[in-house]
Amino acid sequence: MKIKRYFAADTRKALRLVRDDLGPDAIIISNRSVDGGVEILAAEDFDEELTQQGEIDTRSAVEVTTVKAKTAPDKPSEVTEKPSPEAPAVSAKDDVMTSDVILKALKKKQPAREKPSGDNELIATMRNELAQLRGMMENQFSVLSQGQWSQNSPIRNDLVQQLSRIGLSPTLSSKLVGSMKNAEQLTPQVATRDMLALLTAKIRINNQSILEQRGAVALIGPAGAGKTTTIAKLTSQFVRLHGNKNIILLSADNHRIGAHEQLLAYGELFDVPVLRARDDEEIRQIIHAVGNNSLVLIDTGSLTPQDLQAPEKMPTMQTDLGIRNYLVLPATNQTPVLEKLVSSFRNQPLAGTIITKVDEALNLGGALTAVINGGMPVAYWSDGLDVNSHLYQATAKHLVAKAVTMVNRQNRSNRPAAPAATATTAGAEAAPAQ
Repeated sequence: MKIKRYFAADTRKALRLVRDDLGPDAIIISNRSVDGGVEILAAEDFDEELTQQGEIDTRSAVEVTTVKAKTAPDKPSEVTEKPSPEAPAVSAKDDVMTSDVILKALKKKQPAREKPSGDNELIATMRNELAQLRGMMENQFSVLSQGQWSQNSPIRNDLVQQLSRIGLSPTLSSKLVGSMKNAEQLTPQVATRDMLALLTAKIRINNQSILEQRGAVALIGPAGAGKTTTIAKLTSQFVRLHGNKNIILLSADNHRIGAHEQLLAYGELFDVPVLRARDDEEIRQIIHAVGNNSLVLIDTGSLTPQDLQAPEKMPTMQTDLGIRNYLVLPATNQTPVLEKLVSSFRNQPLAGTIITKVDEALNLGGALTAVINGGMPVAYWSDGLDVNSHLYQATAKHLVAKAVTMVNRQNRSNRPAAPAATATTAGAEAAPAQ
């Protein structure tokens, strides 16, 4: 970039010098009064972003060519203000601009230049492609590992098959079995026990009970996940423990037909008040009005593609409201769908997950794969439609034992139940006592 300094009696003459020398598209870098007149720094090819970042000092620039007017004035024109160092560039096209107008324009701070939205979209696309590539590579490595184990380590190959029957993804199964030490030196029963113990250690648990705290709790999830039924089960347990005081049901599902009426029926069943929020502002008003005096269970609408792309914009995710959000994962959904749900909320302040519809699922491995890979804690799991029971506070041992029991129940007629026996030996039961 080549910078030139122009001296003249006043701003009009200085601008005319710039235009005659550099053309009408020249850029004014600075304008100030000096002894004898006005000094203007100008350039032809000017990088505005460099000046805004402070990388160019126009007053101490080395390569500056000085151009003076042929006739110097007797008295310099008075300029009372000096431009801000962060002033934006001003075009020299208008040679009748007065010094006051120039200084006013120079004092306006130029906002930082934003990257084109196309670049952001390209970066997002590249990240998705890299994530897909990584998944493909992990799958390939897991296939290669299983191929090697089938020839060199029959016991590891058998362990992978057991995890696959539970429903875990091939990649996660290979990772778990690959992390086991000295598996070849163990008996099949001990190897299975150690494998289940390793799986148990991978499951994160949120031990905080929803029923023992006050404040707002929102259940979010896809259509048909069982959010309303889970709220009814939580209400039933709360009423048994604490009575029907200090609990409020809030219906925020304004898309599903009959959603409010269904929650209202549960409210009448347990004799607890049911409120309705028709928009985001009403949710905010109700939460602020209730405060932390009662437990507010919020039944939200089904997740949309927009919610998955920008979950932080959901009304219940606003941090100033202090709502504890739980992601409801139906065990009946396929593993990729559950993993996408969890990954969408990975960076959000979720309190945990609730696994539902366990009794309707073929296995529990898909839900376990999603929460393990997503690092998401499990708070509750449930089965059955009876609102007075079948909601359990989660423990890792019970989840693994339930997953093994579901497989053994299907294969009881034609194969031994070694994994279930191992799980019982480890101290786990198929379902916790209520």
